[in-house]
Amino acid sequence: MTKSTPPTPLQLVQAHSLPALVQAEIEQLILTGELGVGQRVNESELATRFGTSRGPVREALRALEECGLPTRSMTCVKSSMS
Repeated sequence: MTKSTPPTPLQLVQAHSLPALVQAEIEQLILTGELGVGQRVNESELATRFGTSRGPVREALRALEECGLPTRSMTCVKSSMS
């Protein structure tokens, strides 16, 4: 069996949309507790952290909101999935 190499950042973006990648990263922050319940979500800070503009972060937050994770005010809330 051959060992596969991890995908490059370019390959990741080509395979997935940037907002989807940002969404996955934000989900991880929530699930690991790094982004805690009741903590304010700052689009600019997340954009800087992920090395992107605020647009993909906004899209990712909207998608997460549709899943019931953050609220409209973009404050992290406890997921009903846990």
